[in-house]
Amino acid sequence: MAQSESRQATEQKFLDMLRGNLGTLESGQRFTGLLKDCFPQDKATVNLLSFLHSMGIHTAIDQSMTVTRDLAYRFAKRLTDEYMIPREHADKMVALFCTCYAEIQGKPCDLAGAEEQLDAEKQYREAAERQRQETERQNQDAAEQQREAAYLNSPDGAYKHGENYFYGQGVGKDYGKAAKWFRKAADQDHADAQNKLGDMYRFGFGVGKDYGEAAKWYRKAADQGLGVAQLNLGDMYHFDDDFGIDFSEAVRWYRKAADQGQADAQNMLGHMYLHGVGVGKDYAEAAKWYRKAADQGHAGAQNNLLSLVYNLHEPEKKNSDCYITTAVCQSLDKPDDCRELTLFRAFRDGWLKLQPYGDSVMRDYYECAPGIVAAIQQMPDRDKVYADIWKKHLKPCLALIERGDNMACFDAYQSMVLEMQSEYARPEQLAAREIATVTAFSSG
Repeated sequence: MAQSESRQATEQKFLDMLRGNLGTLESGQRFTGLLKDCFPQDKATVNLLSFLHSMGIHTAIDQSMTVTRDLAYRFAKRLTDEYMIPREHADKMVALFCTCYAEIQGKPCDLAGAEEQLDAEKQYREAAERQRQETERQNQDAAEQQREAAYLNSPDGAYKHGENYFYGQGVGKDYGKAAKWFRKAADQDHADAQNKLGDMYRFGFGVGKDYGEAAKWYRKAADQGLGVAQLNLGDMYHFDDDFGIDFSEAVRWYRKAADQGQADAQNMLGHMYLHGVGVGKDYAEAAKWYRKAADQGHAGAQNNLLSLVYNLHEPEKKNSDCYITTAVCQSLDKPDDCRELTLFRAFRDGWLKLQPYGDSVMRDYYECAPGIVAAIQQMPDRDKVYADIWKKHLKPCLALIERGDNMACFDAYQSMVLEMQSEYARPEQLAAREIATVTAFSSG
């Protein structure tokens, strides 16, 4: 009842406005102004009636003997098509304009059936759209069946199709289907597919996470000499606690990949020699492998080589190859077993390592952090720099760890590293003195 009264009030207001201002209908700007005065709290009604006026609905009524449903339908359809107005609102506004203006002009107004005509038009469009979508789906299914038939007997084709599903290239992204096609190729001894299937099992993409299956497929590809699969096996032995840490095995697989020129593996092998992980500490070997990767443009290895050079040139700087948090704590005279370092190491080993992206993040950190510290070590105000890093970055991170908000700590720490990479980036080229230092040390 209230809704009917509101509709009647709107009609009466519009009628009164038209009666007093018929001479202003030729001016769109003046008409809109009158509408705003008539409906100050109803912008939707003002806009829709203005749209209809700009379409010339008043002129069409002037030129008609009778205001019919065909006229109303024509203008309601334009509102829905051109202005994306919902059908019910379009019907309502067209009916309001036609009824009131026809009464002012003394013309018969019969709008019966206009709504039904709009509804029939909508149903027709919806049916046509459903038919189009169904035809498109059938065409896609047929094309997919043709592609799959062609890929079944081609390991390269099956691998490529798996990549299509993995990256969503030309088909919807679907890790389950990607794993299916990688397996078809892997079963035909396609090394890249075997390595990719190892990734799927290691990180749980489209299949259940299974380190044993991951290692099995990595090893099949590695035994065929695929360097990236050898690197991945090395990473599993280096980082994956649930698989079983074995630093000696990590070194063995890193070396296989490094001997093939795999730059990431060369850099990691340099890291193992530098820190004596799985192999005896040997700065000369570390420098050799860092240099091999650096010569291929590996930014992390270039950074690590510069850090090592600085260490060798100024051996009294004991913490020049430390990682950022350790270097900061040492600068603040905190012992190696202080509460702060213990919490950060627990965060790394007890949370970050367990994340799907943990290995990759830690590897990237190993590549950039020593160079950042080496750059800071050469600054005369390094203690102030370390104090600022503690206050701005590490202290807030520590508070997040204490609250158990590990993801927020990870985001904050990553932001810190990115900021420091930008601020303390190492030069790409070694100075002649530094090259001579490492060369002499390596050959000696």
